[in-house]
Amino acid sequence: MRFTKKEGVTEGLVHPETVFLMLLAASAGLILIQVAVSHLVPNSSALLGRLPSGLTGRDAMEALSSVAEVIAAVLGIAITVVAIVVELAANRYSHQITRLFLTAPNNLLVLSLYALTTIQCIWVGLILAPEPGFGTFFTLVITMMLASVSLISLVPYIYSIFSFLSPDAVVRRIGAITLRQVVKAQSDASAQRQDAVETGIDELQDVARSAITHGDREIAMLAVNSLSDFLIEYHAIKQTLPEDWFRVSEEIRQDPDFIALSDSSLSMINEQGLWVERKVFRRLLSLMAQSAHGERDVAHLISIRTREIAGSLGLETPGLMDLCLSSYNSYLRTMLNAGDIRTTYYLFGQYRLLAESLLGTPHEARVLEIARYFKEYGHVGHQRGFSFLLETASFDLMTLIGQTTSTAPELAEPLIGIASTFELGPPSGTEKTNTSGLVRIKIQLACLLMAKGFDNLAIPLIDRLADEDDSLLAAIRDDLIAESRPHYWELIDRGINFLYLPSEQRAMLEPLFATISTHRNQNQ
Repeated sequence: MRFTKKEGVTEGLVHPETVFLMLLAASAGLILIQVAVSHLVPNSSALLGRLPSGLTGRDAMEALSSVAEVIAAVLGIAITVVAIVVELAANRYSHQITRLFLTAPNNLLVLSLYALTTIQCIWVGLILAPEPGFGTFFTLVITMMLASVSLISLVPYIYSIFSFLSPDAVVRRIGAITLRQVVKAQSDASAQRQDAVETGIDELQDVARSAITHGDREIAMLAVNSLSDFLIEYHAIKQTLPEDWFRVSEEIRQDPDFIALSDSSLSMINEQGLWVERKVFRRLLSLMAQSAHGERDVAHLISIRTREIAGSLGLETPGLMDLCLSSYNSYLRTMLNAGDIRTTYYLFGQYRLLAESLLGTPHEARVLEIARYFKEYGHVGHQRGFSFLLETASFDLMTLIGQTTSTAPELAEPLIGIASTFELGPPSGTEKTNTSGLVRIKIQLACLLMAKGFDNLAIPLIDRLADEDDSLLAAIRDDLIAESRPHYWELIDRGINFLYLPSEQRAMLEPLFATISTHRNQNQ
């Protein structure tokens, strides 16, 4: 079992022993320089004439003792304030903020400056001579310069701390550090390097998770974007990584996202070299589940970025398209289990856009696969009591068929075969309206096909419509004729009015119903 992350915690961290030795060497060097100046520079009368009159070591010591107290007090206040602010930020977003703070060079520089100035004020009494001289003047100038620089740097340092701890800066810094670990893996694909990348991905997810918990939508979305951008940039350099990098090490095998994998799943990941991609999508799935019924905008962004990754990287990377489709299916299942109808409704729309982007590509056959998923998860929603989702899946499939008639006509017929089988099962009194919705979409799809000149493809739909109640068909026809609003009349993300029928398709209503009547008469 792992209790710490090797690279994740110590990467770039200056150890306390090193800091102590650096301060000790700087203090000793500064004091030795002043002692040397005091004993080696002659006290010529011409030089002393330009020095402050009446200056003695005792006078300087009295002045510098006050400076030492001020610097020590300011140092204590600065450390207290910084420690409190860093701890609050770490508790709010991610415990790794503390590590990031300690690895930032400006923090070490400013705190070391304050410590060095305090040490200078303490030791200066042993250097100053009782009589005036250049050594006394030199030591005083050095001390006052250090004190002045320390005090002047306080305001910009506090400002830089708050800028450093801003959530967007933290997220970007974690993303940059994680990507830098990948770059280092080009020459060192060790298990520790894999562990560092895995840690960085977890850190970004931790920031998003904490932000969702506290209702910080923008920060959560920034972390989701950072995870997605990392994956895109990772693929830009993926070909330069050695083969050992793509095999799951024992360190990675113990990660919660991999520990329960079967041997067959692990072998597939090793063959495809997609352990980083799987890790990212597992973290996105976790954030999707956390966003249910709450931060829906975060869930929407996850679905959008997954679609973008599938449409760009998935076309070129073997196995990644499978992973993206599996992720979308998991998103749908997660939201259905959570009963989040609104997010599921949006996911269907993004899934349909992904299918449309595959038309005309080598992955065009996946469109049929996605259509079957539409049917499966639409029926799952119906079984959970959300029959509207089956209507949504049917509508999105109808829209997808409309696209295939122009770009991939060979897919239209099998897609229509899938669409014609969307059924609610035995209707009940409470599901009459939902049954009407599915029948309406079949009518809309038939009108769409007839408007595009594919009357023959509409025949399976017409056969099914001929079996419906005549009064139901007439009521749907009247609703479609009366509806003239293309957009929904409430503030919703998709903004589509399912009832709207474009004018060129509306003109097909009468021919369609005449054909339905003919088919009904022929079947009698």
